[in-house]
Amino acid sequence: MRLEPTLEDFKDIKGVYVNAGKPISSMKIPILDLTDEETEMYHKILRSVASEGKKTLDLTLKKSYDAEALVGAVIENLKLDQNYCILYSQGVWETEEEQAPYTIIAICPVKNSKAVLKYKGSEFRGAPTGSVLSGPLVGMLCFPDYASYYFSKDKHQELIDAIGSTPKSPAEIKDAFYTALSETLGEDAFSVVAAVQSTFAGEESVIKESLCDVISDRLSGEKAELFRSAFKESQIPNLGDKVSVETSNMKAVARADNLRTQKINGEECIVIPVQDIVKLNGTSIEK
Repeated sequence: MRLEPTLEDFKDIKGVYVNAGKPISSMKIPILDLTDEETEMYHKILRSVASEGKKTLDLTLKKSYDAEALVGAVIENLKLDQNYCILYSQGVWETEEEQAPYTIIAICPVKNSKAVLKYKGSEFRGAPTGSVLSGPLVGMLCFPDYASYYFSKDKHQELIDAIGSTPKSPAEIKDAFYTALSETLGEDAFSVVAAVQSTFAGEESVIKESLCDVISDRLSGEKAELFRSAFKESQIPNLGDKVSVETSNMKAVARADNLRTQKINGEECIVIPVQDIVKLNGTSIEK
């Protein structure tokens, strides 16, 4: 979900100035108290959080945060080697179906700029410029249980882990799936997977079932429950509780009833008898 916030959505701008990892001051400025120039500068910062130039992660939040709790979680878990300010405000996302409250957060470094020569009257004289707010390094657009997490360079994994979780990569899903299999099935893992392969290879059409059910249906009661529990705990996406398996192109794949294990050179190996032409992981093997 993308959003370009405008200050018309908000009643005020809030902020917490963090020095050495500790909040030292806070602010709350009503939008109507801002000058036109200030309005534009705040608008630019908040709008840049959701800009196309930033990398984005989708987060499933661990709990429902209100704005202050979310800011507290940022202060507690974000590790920056510089002072920063957390700017935030709240609005309502409106669609035809619903209205959803959201919080937008911009985490901006604070830098002490050097003195400059400023024109005063007929002379240029030295003038300190004090602490200056830079553009955001990290930003979040947060709904009750979901957030778009924006970052310009470092994604700050420590903060992500503290407040939510990101979707697993394909490699992580694969590892989690096989871990769930091996930890719950032990020596039965191979025979169960082989039985599933046999079922798929024996069909002519697409099978659509719950991936978890496909496996657990072939287990005894206790192991079925163990596998279901491991499957759930490993947070393996279940494709909306459906998995599509194209079986028509598996007719030439080595059938599970042809698979066996055999010790070769002292190592346990999976042996696939080759009859005419078979395909293994998409690769044709000729006899």
